[in-house]
Amino acid sequence: MKSLNYNILLLVLLFMLNSASCKRTNSPEENESTPAQSSMTKDASGRERPNIQAPEPIAPGSAQVVIRIEKFLADPAKGGAAGQEPQRAEAKVETVLGYGAGFDLALGNRQSIKVYFPMKTQNTGGKRLKEQDRLNVNLQAPVLESEWLTVNSYSKIDK
Repeated sequence: MKSLNYNILLLVLLFMLNSASCKRTNSPEENESTPAQSSMTKDASGRERPNIQAPEPIAPGSAQVVIRIEKFLADPAKGGAAGQEPQRAEAKVETVLGYGAGFDLALGNRQSIKVYFPMKTQNTGGKRLKEQDRLNVNLQAPVLESEWLTVNSYSKIDK
């Protein structure tokens, strides 16, 4: 009986050693991917699978939208040059990229919206936003029955 337990223990030990030695480690040359392999990754079993890039999460109370500026609205109370101060504009929604939690306004393609830029709309290179510019914007939901959506951040899309 004792020899039977010893033989079973020995077989289990050999099986564990054999399976541990079968695990393959990649050499440094194999770790460097070629351009053709960069879109594929390997899972735990060694099978190739597509490398999927998850989108960045959208902050609560905001939406990621592509808009086209239709018209800048003049603010007669401000005496500064256009683009140097906060601006208001009318825009059309081109694409809704996603909503954050708590953004309760449904936006549709070609919908007209009013946006407020609390930051300067003129960059350090001296170029300012113009009508018909396409922008990828992060919009904050309007507050207290307001119709103005606040632009948290934006990036200009080249035509």
